[in-house]
Amino acid sequence: MRVKFCGTASLADMRCAIDAGCDAVGFIMGVTYQSADVVTPAEAAKMIRELPPFIEPVAVTHLRETEDLIGLAKDSRCTT
Repeated sequence: MRVKFCGTASLADMRCAIDAGCDAVGFIMGVTYQSADVVTPAEAAKMIRELPPFIEPVAVTHLRETEDLIGLAKDSRCTT
């Protein structure tokens, strides 16, 4: 079983997820509502640069258009 921590909004959140043994961390971006755990693609990219290579960064979004999704993935550095 793999575990993903969703709603990563800070480096402290991310480190907690890693220390707890999560396999992936989710970043909420490109959503249609406001939430305390939404981050910008630039904020996600900054955190993702600190991820160990074995932790998967996941984009969690409401975006539906292919071009928007590709842009989000590039800007944030999420691989899933």
